[in-house]
Amino acid sequence: MSLFSFLGFLCILGLGFGFDHGHAFKVPFRVKDVLPALPRQISWPVLNNLHSAVDLLPAFVGSVTPGNGSIEWKGACFYGNQARLQFTSGDRGLGGGVLYLTV
Repeated sequence: MSLFSFLGFLCILGLGFGFDHGHAFKVPFRVKDVLPALPRQISWPVLNNLHSAVDLLPAFVGSVTPGNGSIEWKGACFYGNQARLQFTSGDRGLGGGVLYLTV
């Protein structure tokens, strides 16, 4: 084993065990760090529009009840979805419901 590889091993060992456990190993990159590796047609729109993980979540999700018909919501990954609820009757009188999601 060469001196360079031995010193590298000691450095990695020191980084892993030399600090508190919460600070020892962190993810070495963020999502925005990977964007330069993607094609420009994909990376630029994502970089310009994506500021945090909250941008991926729907803008509004409402409550579905049998009387109000259906609801719609929009978000980056959930554009133009609909949901409606239909109650079903069971053979033992317990019943249930079916939630229909249209994507």
